[in-house]
Amino acid sequence: MSEIKALEKSVPPRTAPSSPVARDDPARINVCTLDSHAVVRFGLECKIRDQYDMHWVGSGTDYREMSALLREFICDVVIVEYQLEGLENDGWNLIKQFQRNFPDTRLLIYTGYMSAATTSLMYRAGAARVLSKSSSMDQLIDAVRELGFASWHARFHGDRKRPKVHALPVETHEAYVPTSHSEALEGAGLSTREMEVLRCLLQGMSVSQISHKFVRSIKTISSQKQAAFRKLSVSSNQDLFRLQKSFHIL
Repeated sequence: MSEIKALEKSVPPRTAPSSPVARDDPARINVCTLDSHAVVRFGLECKIRDQYDMHWVGSGTDYREMSALLREFICDVVIVEYQLEGLENDGWNLIKQFQRNFPDTRLLIYTGYMSAATTSLMYRAGAARVLSKSSSMDQLIDAVRELGFASWHARFHGDRKRPKVHALPVETHEAYVPTSHSEALEGAGLSTREMEVLRCLLQGMSVSQISHKFVRSIKTISSQKQAAFRKLSVSSNQDLFRLQKSFHIL
């Protein structure tokens, strides 16, 4: 028994990666993570720490924490969850805040809302890359490396302005930058009548009320609703309201 106790004392305890903020490393790609889930933050930190050319700076659960981090340390890439659980400030608004206050930091957004409309709106807001949550970890790391190298290269050449980065989403449509929200929805293939139906749904109208408003059959309105939902990758009215809240569309 004494030998076992002695052995236990000689073996250092296994600890998780440290959560406090680390110093940035000018020789490597500095990465931060913004996610409301502790397990996801832990997994991303472990993966970043395993990369020879990357340095994990820190993480946050909301914009306030992340902005404090970015004001103190250089961060080339922030990996951001599109929809932060329980917070009002996410999605479109969050991306715009980053773009306005930290224009030199590249945002890599990962999301479960991978449709032409939502992806286009994220790029328009200022995202440098958008990935699906179904993407592999290798795809995410490759995207971080591509975006981070551009920032790292700019730092070493004394130019912290954002260089041109071709933002190509993985496993989705090619990048498309609309000039208006309506154009973004048209980019998703929505017809004028489908957009009319969605606007009425967001106003709280039922299918039968929309049918009466436009003098179309309930079956026609229902078909247009379902077609629009498929194109936007939403499956319920709740998803539609969430999309509207994040992007202020329609």
